[in-house]
Amino acid sequence: MTHPSPAAPPPNALLDLAPPTAAEFAAVERRVAALLGTGNDVVIMQGEALLPLEGCVKGAARPGSTALNVVTGPYGQTFGGWLRDCGALVHDLEVPFSGAVGAEAVERALAEHPETDFVSLVHAEAATGNTNPVAEIGEVVRAHGALLMLDAVASVAAEPLLPDAWGVDLCVIGAQKAMGGPAGVSAVSVSERAWARLAANPSAPRRSYLSLLDWKERWIDAGRRALPHAPAQLEMAALDACLGRIEQAGLASVQKKHALAAAATRAGVLAMGGGLVPFVREAAAAAPVATTLRTPPGVDASALVAKALTADPGLPLIAGGGALASEMIRVNHYGPAATAGGPASGASAAPASAEVPPAASAVQPAAPASAASGGPDASVREEAEGAGAGRRFGRAALVTAVLTALGALLGLVRDQVIAHLFGAGAESDAFLVSWTVPEVSSTLLIEDAMALVLVPAFSLAVARGSVRGLVRRTLPAMCVVLGCVSLLVIAGAPWVVDALAPGLPDHDLAVDCTRATATCVFSFGLVGYFSAALRAHSRFVASGAIYVAYNAGIIATMLLLPARLGVRGAAIGVAVGGLCMAALQAPSLWRRVREAAPSPSGGAVPGVGVALVAPVIVFALSRQAQVLVERFLAAPLDAGAISHLNYAQKVAQLPMTLSLMLCTVTFPVVARAMAAGDTGTARRRVERDLATAAVVVLLGTAVVISCAPQIVHVLFQRGAFDAADTAATASVMRVYALGLLGQTLVGALVRCYFSTARPLWFPALAMIGGLALTTASGAGLVRVWGVLGIAAANALGISLTAVLLLAGLARRGVPVRIPRVAAGLARLAAAAVAATGAGRLCVSLLPASPDPYAAVVAGPLAVAAVFLAVCALLRAPEADAVLAAARRTARTVRTVTGRLTDVR
Repeated sequence: MTHPSPAAPPPNALLDLAPPTAAEFAAVERRVAALLGTGNDVVIMQGEALLPLEGCVKGAARPGSTALNVVTGPYGQTFGGWLRDCGALVHDLEVPFSGAVGAEAVERALAEHPETDFVSLVHAEAATGNTNPVAEIGEVVRAHGALLMLDAVASVAAEPLLPDAWGVDLCVIGAQKAMGGPAGVSAVSVSERAWARLAANPSAPRRSYLSLLDWKERWIDAGRRALPHAPAQLEMAALDACLGRIEQAGLASVQKKHALAAAATRAGVLAMGGGLVPFVREAAAAAPVATTLRTPPGVDASALVAKALTADPGLPLIAGGGALASEMIRVNHYGPAATAGGPASGASAAPASAEVPPAASAVQPAAPASAASGGPDASVREEAEGAGAGRRFGRAALVTAVLTALGALLGLVRDQVIAHLFGAGAESDAFLVSWTVPEVSSTLLIEDAMALVLVPAFSLAVARGSVRGLVRRTLPAMCVVLGCVSLLVIAGAPWVVDALAPGLPDHDLAVDCTRATATCVFSFGLVGYFSAALRAHSRFVASGAIYVAYNAGIIATMLLLPARLGVRGAAIGVAVGGLCMAALQAPSLWRRVREAAPSPSGGAVPGVGVALVAPVIVFALSRQAQVLVERFLAAPLDAGAISHLNYAQKVAQLPMTLSLMLCTVTFPVVARAMAAGDTGTARRRVERDLATAAVVVLLGTAVVISCAPQIVHVLFQRGAFDAADTAATASVMRVYALGLLGQTLVGALVRCYFSTARPLWFPALAMIGGLALTTASGAGLVRVWGVLGIAAANALGISLTAVLLLAGLARRGVPVRIPRVAAGLARLAAAAVAATGAGRLCVSLLPASPDPYAAVVAGPLAVAAVFLAVCALLRAPEADAVLAAARRTARTVRTVTGRLTDVR
């Protein structure tokens, strides 16, 4: 397909077009800045994009500077020549044109050449059809301190482009591709760092058509009152018009059109066979503006394209350039040609239009054209697919919610059985010290570290068809390591207990229990591995049911073992529960691995190295160390202090567990979006997840603070757990609940940081900062408030970590809009404060009675009503969705009640 011919203008209309005024020129600059989402200066240069590209290179490079030039296509090769002409020492990082460069490769190159002060990179190479992960590369370059120049000519308007968030100092765009505009005008956004670099370079062009500094000094700094030279009115008018067209359609819509066109073209080529294959092997590395194809051996691409164009000159086909002319065909689908049908049919026409070997000439699409092409029904199909995805998320979230709730319920039953049998004294304290091993193992191997490392890795392996290879590479080695660690903990149990709780009254009992629970290091490792693999395959039933199996195993073991074993039976139950979790998931994972088919290209196996795993492990251990600090500080206090902390945490954390269930379902989605460079989708998903999680946890926090004594009474006050234990546990639970929002935000935000499967130390450093505050404040507050001081220190430390993670997310992870998220959280918190007051008032108005059940029912109802009302009043995020769900629930209850009445 070609660009449609414009309607003939009136006579002399183009000749008589008035040149733009300075104000009109500046207005177009502002529209370009809005397109890029940048707050930096934008310079419009009147020439094809090679003009500002050369101006950027010659303005920033000079003798004595060192440049890293990333070469993924012909334009990268051009930049290298310009840099050398400027006298810079240039190190070329060349990768095959059939793929993208990884941030790890750039990081290694910068480490090998630490003097590097300039990096040049092409976002999307239309000539070779690949696109590079600029967000990850930008972070590496920014951390190194170098200046980053990006050629975004082929990517602007076709895929997400966020120069400010990605740390791009010089971002050059052209209008002639995805923007559907003129070729004779281009633009560049320039950061303050870049301006300083250009101003300090005596070799930078001045009084030259290549000079950016002329625009800075004579236009921007002069207040944009007079243009430096005569403007090109035709090109400026065309640029203004194409910007208007993008704004009217919506940038996201334009980008989606390009993505659909690229996907349809690639799918069409793969479906029809015949010898043509995508030149760029991985779909995630393929550019949305053009799809490049490799011809079969012995088939000349230039001759093939020539014959195809002779038959139909309108086909969007070009032969590759230079050395690629004999083997590459390029299918353009950008600008007005960004439709799913035209490019795919153009690609299918190429082999049929030439004399090729039998394997390449038998072009029979494997599916009806409507299945791979666009046309009038494309938008309908797209909406249907989006609705289907929403339903799948809804079902997955519902299944996860039900299984999570059931697992949490069994966890409460488990704690009730322990409280009934052993109360809150020296024996239960000894068991809870040994419980630290499964708690740390759960955080490290199931909830955080293993999932944060392996979900992105398995998601990428699923896309590449290399699941079997990843399992072969990682599972045996992991089993050996975990088995050795488990044996070490068993052998060193006395020293483990001394380190965790010095001065514990029943040391020997704690050692026996720790040796039983140490088996969880191995079993939980398998559980975390299996869960990550199943989630990446969008299988959530088995992974969601693990805590049902775990708690059922513990409860059954405690009830079946002889009473003379005492609390040792609970420790043995922990070991049995771990095995039950692994056994539950193993069959489902085995089916996934057995059914996995390798990709046609062989499917490169994602790496899971020490550099990737180390920061995740440090983060997870630092997070779990908060519990270790609590037990260390509580060990010298009166018997039962550790137990009161434990029971308070278990109940208070229920809202947090439920709030994070959606993040568990959507984490693979965010990982896949970030891997594909679709930061817009990732950002929208994360912002919505944060709001939803905050709604759930703040509603739960208000209930916990309002009704803590009644909740603890109903759940635990029986057997050896008396009224004094209830009062102490309720007091701790109220203080501990103040940190629940921080706990939830940390759990949700860290998934965003590690969704790109790359080494990132910031979350671990933020967690260490929070742990330091917990330790320091806990050591001081425990002397004043005892066990309440320990709970308060926990809330302070985790809240600090949450603030740090939220503040740093936009630059180091998914580019969420921090002010918007913070404002939404503030409105939800205000609603929670009002609801807490209403809940406490409601409970206080109830008649004094030893029966707490009325308060447990009435208090939460009052909290929910006030919370939802204030959320609606303040227009808090996700309030509409919560109210809609409440209305649907009410209608369902009324319907069921009506039917029951009719039956009676």
